[in-house]
Amino acid sequence: MVSLTANQSVEQGDGCSTGAQWRSSGVRANGANGSYAYPKSVATAFSLPVSSEVLYFVAHGSQLSGSLDVVDDGYEEGVVQVDVTVFYYDDSALDRASVCKLSREGGQNGVGFFTPSRWEFPSGREQIFMKVVAHFPAVHGEGVLRIPAFDTNLPLFSQQLGALEGSVYFDSLALRSSNARIAAQSVKAKSARIETSNSPIEGVYKTDRYLSLVTSNARIQAQVGLYNDDGVRATELVMTTSNSNIESEISMHSTASSHTGGSFKSTLTTKNGRIDVSHPDAPVDALLDFTASSTNSGVTVQLHPAYEGGFELGTSNARAVVDVGGKVPDPKRRGRERRVWQEGGQRGAVRGEVYWEEERRGAGRVVVRSSNSPVMLRL
Repeated sequence: MVSLTANQSVEQGDGCSTGAQWRSSGVRANGANGSYAYPKSVATAFSLPVSSEVLYFVAHGSQLSGSLDVVDDGYEEGVVQVDVTVFYYDDSALDRASVCKLSREGGQNGVGFFTPSRWEFPSGREQIFMKVVAHFPAVHGEGVLRIPAFDTNLPLFSQQLGALEGSVYFDSLALRSSNARIAAQSVKAKSARIETSNSPIEGVYKTDRYLSLVTSNARIQAQVGLYNDDGVRATELVMTTSNSNIESEISMHSTASSHTGGSFKSTLTTKNGRIDVSHPDAPVDALLDFTASSTNSGVTVQLHPAYEGGFELGTSNARAVVDVGGKVPDPKRRGRERRVWQEGGQRGAVRGEVYWEEERRGAGRVVVRSSNSPVMLRL
């Protein structure tokens, strides 16, 4: 058994309370998640209290990459079990690595993964891959486990959330990586910030207040659920990338007793990438502030028929088109007829309004922009 203590690169404020006690895992890397076929591996495990004010994972150092999976199949109540398997080539590389249980003031508990920032004679044989699985305890019945905050800062670690929506609710969720994919089967949080670079963000994300999905040089492909109760404070969505596409279904829901109204704001931005967005669900009498912007690529936005408000399209060297479609059933089932007016269409600019009732003409705002490519709004 090998015991490793904390590396000196532990962040200020972290205390390494428990070093890893390794055992031979008998597992060989299979190349999944970008790992190599490392000939050696060891494993360990930690327990973190579910009652922590913050659960966190951090990684620092060179020659270090890995994966984090978050699932809800834990068997011990009140505990998040963290299983760690380290794949490596040479024992000398493992001797310079550290994995330990961390703690900060204010009830914060986590796990850290560390290697030297510089190796004396760097080569491929110093590379280490850490496979991490965090097991939230399984919830039986209709209960949901509430987590105040879950935070990661794991460069070069891919991160995958399981189907957590029905079992775990995060007041605050922050996932950070670089050069590695972040994905979720389904997750719901009051506030969530997902950030990586040069790799995609994918999956199903739902929020009651704020959601941001930010990457660069890679696509965002997400199904998003926005929930709002009183319409006073908008539930907000931000998607940002560059040199790649944004593809999303954005569903809006009112949690008020009437299931109507609500306030929603979405801002989608890329450069040199296409944007394709639809709105499968939306409550009647809701307020929507929506902007989709790109350059040198097309933008297509489909609104829900319940939308009421203004719209503005703009591009250069291409067409701006509003597709009104055919007759649309009244979302309130009162036999009303939808009214649409628009003007422009020349030089890539169109503006107008769509509404079911006169007093709702200016309720919402939709802006669709690009350059050197067509833009389309489907009502």
